[in-house]
Amino acid sequence: MIKNLQLLILKQHHFIEVSVLRKIFMLVSLLAFQAVAAPVITLGEKVDLSLLTPVEEILANPENFINQKLTVQGTVTSVCQKRGCWADITAGSKAWLKLKVRDGHLVIPMSAKGRSATATGILVALNLSQQQSILYLEHMAQDAGQAFDRSSVTQGITVYQLQPNAIEIK
Repeated sequence: MIKNLQLLILKQHHFIEVSVLRKIFMLVSLLAFQAVAAPVITLGEKVDLSLLTPVEEILANPENFINQKLTVQGTVTSVCQKRGCWADITAGSKAWLKLKVRDGHLVIPMSAKGRSATATGILVALNLSQQQSILYLEHMAQDAGQAFDRSSVTQGITVYQLQPNAIEIK
């Protein structure tokens, strides 16, 4: 009986040691993961958070923001695979906005996809005819490595995009 009790105590003590070791291992692993997490990427100038405007608000009345300097924030959902000259950011459930940099001025890395981005720039509107819309959407699909059906475009579109001079990717 005493031997069984000693064995039980020994097993419980061992269980406690293993439990403590597991917690220590998890804590060390978490700290190591944070240490190697992707660094913040800053492109261009410093982002101006005082101009932060929700993407949903911009898209609800885009004409109110045309040619104005503003800052947007969201998750990068797509990046130009050829030159890194554009990225789509999504904020909320469906609101998205294209960031379009001057070719060669800033390069948005493919590693930005899935990460949070904040960008400051000027909102512009591109009023495209049906043919221009087809060419534009076809080009964007090619850059994103996606299929595109030309017959899906039945009329011209207006594309709103931010031309950023500052981007921060976290």
